[in-house]
Amino acid sequence: KNLSVLLQEQNVLSLLVMPFFLSLCPPGKLHDMHLGLFASSVRHLYSLYSDNGAFAAQLIHMLADYLRYGGARVHEEALQGGILHILAACLRLSLLRCQKVKFFRDTPDSFEAFQKRFDNLSEEIYPQSRHEGTSPSHVPSAVSKACVALLEACCGHPTGDMDGLSPAMQIRRTSDSALTAVFGLALDLDLWGGDPAAAGPIVEFVAKRYGGTSFTSGYILRSQVSVQYFLDCIRLRYDMFAAAPGVEKVSLQFSLILQSMLLSSLSNRRSISQGEHDVSACMSALTDSPLGTVGAHIVLNAIVGVLAWCEVLPAEVSQTVDGPGKDDERKMQLASRLGRNLLMAQFHDVIAPMILSRTIFSSERNLSTSRSVNPESGYSGHMKWQDHWQLVLLLFSWVSSIAGAEGLL
Repeated sequence: KNLSVLLQEQNVLSLLVMPFFLSLCPPGKLHDMHLGLFASSVRHLYSLYSDNGAFAAQLIHMLADYLRYGGARVHEEALQGGILHILAACLRLSLLRCQKVKFFRDTPDSFEAFQKRFDNLSEEIYPQSRHEGTSPSHVPSAVSKACVALLEACCGHPTGDMDGLSPAMQIRRTSDSALTAVFGLALDLDLWGGDPAAAGPIVEFVAKRYGGTSFTSGYILRSQVSVQYFLDCIRLRYDMFAAAPGVEKVSLQFSLILQSMLLSSLSNRRSISQGEHDVSACMSALTDSPLGTVGAHIVLNAIVGVLAWCEVLPAEVSQTVDGPGKDDERKMQLASRLGRNLLMAQFHDVIAPMILSRTIFSSERNLSTSRSVNPESGYSGHMKWQDHWQLVLLLFSWVSSIAGAEGLL
């Protein structure tokens, strides 16, 4: 206890995050000021990310251990100081500085060689500039794993359905510290949106604790963010990536998160319009996303997963559900609401026919290489336009079967 108080008095949280802040370019460099701080920032940057980001990962691990064993007072101090937000912002900007001098692509042999790259740099990454449209193209794997440990320190280790956890773990999973870690760090796609391989373990951590078929987890996420915003952020970052195992993995984890949000909104008896808005947002994203892209993969797998849980579709066609649910009344209610909302969104008479017509018959016409499978990659997964076309046809067949003569349920 005395050690914990001593560490708090020394402001250890700030000390652990300070190297990331000091690695940023000082604002005065724009006017040829703060040249000493600029030289110091380059040295901090080199120390953090040399050896594949070993020192940066170690600092994040120390922060995770301090939060894990420090107790409620440390978590409250981290919340009040915005430690996780500062870490995410500084981590992103410092990685952008490394990307600017091609640090990870061509690692310099020494600090002097690294410093020369900044001497010859025509444009810097300034903290006061706007960088919302830029994500680091590479995040060291050690840093990604360390961030998973940090998330675990905030959200807890056990996975599974929220209802099966102990009351203490339920409180921890829904605490301000846990939600700040999820939305301020894990789902910060400005940080993870440029490197799907690094984002995979992060999004998988969130999906295991807040995704799947847990209605309570979906309610927690849906109370913090809308499906429209969630899908827009994902499509903004990931729709330009070609299909690959890493991209498919992160897309499947996003499908699990979206699935839990849909299960929650469709079962919400106090606000039926919430389910309508969410399904409409899914249809809007599906319409804007070409087949074979991340957006189409997430939406289709989430909706098919909901129908597989409702036992409308066989579990074999779903990648997100192992088997049907056990509550027959809830399954019927969810299937009915989902079908009605799909009809209201004009899926059966406008959206599905339009998507099913996106078929390439001529060998001279190919999908864009940036949004489809690269023929030379050898990719053989499920994130292909042919698989998405089959899922749309399956959904179209079901929705058409429940539509009446005038297209109504």
